[in-house]
Amino acid sequence: MAPLSRNPFTAPGEPGRGLWRALAETTGGAALMLLTQLILGGRGPAGEIQLLLGTVVLVLLAVRRRFPVLSLLGTSVVVGLLPPAGLPAAVTAYTSAAWPARRAARLNTLRAINAQ
Repeated sequence: MAPLSRNPFTAPGEPGRGLWRALAETTGGAALMLLTQLILGGRGPAGEIQLLLGTVVLVLLAVRRRFPVLSLLGTSVVVGLLPPAGLPAAVTAYTSAAWPARRAARLNTLRAINAQ
């Protein structure tokens, strides 16, 4: 049996290390935010604030498997200030919506195993 991970990049009880996956996801999220910013033009706050808010969104994107609700709330606050953060916010919302269903399925499986 693989050891369970306690790092912030994997879901609770998920085996393995999620650092490489989180790195790939944040790199993709950064690229999407940059392309969206180029398409939208000069809209949004000043450069330093954009960098700070973008970093916050990418950190929340990386830890969304461990802290889905916190990530969704934090990302939704930042989207109001930084419109290019909308695509990472959509990924975070999808993960947050799928999290209770996966947990319920896992609990049902454990109950079925224990009932036998």
